Amino acid sequence: MESGNENLKTPPAAEKKKRPATAGEKLAFLWRDKRNWKQRLLNALPVSFAVAYTFCLFQPLEVFIKNNSFLPFGIGALTPPLILLALGVFVGLGACLTLLRGKIHNAFVSLSVGFLICGYLQCNLLNVDHGTLDGASVAWHDYRVKTVLNLVLWVFLILLPFLIHYLFPKVWKYAARALAALLVVAQTVALIVMLLTSDSLYDNSRNGYLKREGIYDVSENNNVVVFLLDRFDNKYADAILAAEPALENALGGFTFYENFVGSYSRTYPSVAYLLTGVKTDYSQKPREYLENAFTTSPFLKALREGEVEARVYTDVPYTIGNAEWLIGTVENAAPPMELPPKGRILSAMMILSSYRWTPEALKPYFHYYTNDYFTYVYDDPNAEYDVYSSDDVRFRADLVSQGLTVRNNAATYLFYHLSGSHEPYYMDAAGNRAEFASDREGLLQQTRGDIGTLLLYIEQLKEKGLYDKTTIIVTADHGRTGTVTDLEHASEIENVLTGEPDTGERVPVLMIKPRGADTTVPLQRSQKQLSHENLCPTILEALGLDHTAVGRSVKDVGDDEEVVRYFYMNGAKANRSTAPRDWNLITYKITGDANDFANWERISTERIKYPYYDSSR
Repeated sequence: MESGNENLKTPPAAEKKKRPATAGEKLAFLWRDKRNWKQRLLNALPVSFAVAYTFCLFQPLEVFIKNNSFLPFGIGALTPPLILLALGVFVGLGACLTLLRGKIHNAFVSLSVGFLICGYLQCNLLNVDHGTLDGASVAWHDYRVKTVLNLVLWVFLILLPFLIHYLFPKVWKYAARALAALLVVAQTVALIVMLLTSDSLYDNSRNGYLKREGIYDVSENNNVVVFLLDRFDNKYADAILAAEPALENALGGFTFYENFVGSYSRTYPSVAYLLTGVKTDYSQKPREYLENAFTTSPFLKALREGEVEARVYTDVPYTIGNAEWLIGTVENAAPPMELPPKGRILSAMMILSSYRWTPEALKPYFHYYTNDYFTYVYDDPNAEYDVYSSDDVRFRADLVSQGLTVRNNAATYLFYHLSGSHEPYYMDAAGNRAEFASDREGLLQQTRGDIGTLLLYIEQLKEKGLYDKTTIIVTADHGRTGTVTDLEHASEIENVLTGEPDTGERVPVLMIKPRGADTTVPLQRSQKQLSHENLCPTILEALGLDHTAVGRSVKDVGDDEEVVRYFYMNGAKANRSTAPRDWNLITYKITGDANDFANWERISTERIKYPYYDSSR
């Protein structure tokens, strides 16, 4: 018989369901790490130090050493904040990498190594030459293919350490440490060599500056006012006058000297020559030339001895070098300022260095005109120093709001250096800050805006009854520019107005309204064969001072007199796509009409010993 207990057996227990893993549990493997914090620290320290050293110390110092001529502070003011920043980044990044664990630690170390490789190679091998930061706009759309290729390379290089870790984890650990150490050693050696071989690490904060003070002060007796519109070429003036014939009457009393030759093809040393009458053949370092020019100039000596109230408004770093040399001669020249806050110096340097190591896709965000750095560092609305810096919009707005002030003195000489036809283009014809769709539009609008400022100035002189007592000179430091090996190859670049090949000749504008001129007579034109050499004597003559020791004035040159003139052109090394742009000094001899390039004869070509943009000052 079967036992009835079989029916009483306990049924098998139901199988217990497994709890699904949480998101944290699923991701735990990313954080799981057999290494202790000391072992992770061995990965973190060399990589974080190399990143901090490269981007926060070496790169900014390298940029400073190579470009200290243009920066308004010295290495002594720059280095301490850079060291503090580098230490902060080193400690912060090192702590973060150490605290991270497992695969997350590995990933962020790999990312840091990839970023380090990219930044280093970008500076040393991958950068494309976009030209000098002289205000010229960059046609970024022309670099689209290079930008894409550069970005692809960055992505590959950043992913490379991840790939190595995946395939060879043990190799990855030692390779990351070794690479970081190697880059630090290589850059340290390079930095030492740069410091030892640098011609000069001059501290530009020790330079004097030019105050805005007295910018609209004129004499009730005799005035000479120079409006220097940068890069104002005859072709630009012709285009504006043709478009607005009414300007011929508005400029009544002026004579347009159409056959006028400049001296040099760049702002340096053209403006210095116009202010001093002293030339250079580039055989001196720029700073030595500037000091010699401004301390020995017979023109400035004549102004000083003639007790003329002279005031000059230009950007010191590019035209004078040190305004202290003008104290005692120029009323608004002042001794050095105190340094701005270290934070401004640091941020200016980091922006400038970022332009070098960032990928092509990000470079437009760090592309600044070199003059912007002086403004950025010193143009503090709360600062006690009112430093003059070229800003045509502000110049016009202040002229309208403040107006001219009349002083009871014998004579006043005023020199205004405005942006004129030079990039960057930021002012429209009405004097408002603006952006433009093309360089052609920007050039014409900004130049017309400065002519409008001149007309407002004239109107105020007339209101005060001083126009007949004022000589006005409108000119330029140089005419059209463009980076070419020589003017015979100027057709390699385009005339921005027409889009046609450039024609070679460089003829800056010269318009003069003498004291007492008949302003009812519309703009007249003259073919006198003049040059920059005639301007300093003309200014002294208009101020009632003896000019014979300085040279011949415009009046001294006969209407039909044949004058041989010379122009000094900066030629690029090979072609306009490869720097340096200031390689050869090419001397041209001009006979006859300077507007016809057939009358320009190249008579010498010599290597520039001390170029302004490509060597330390």
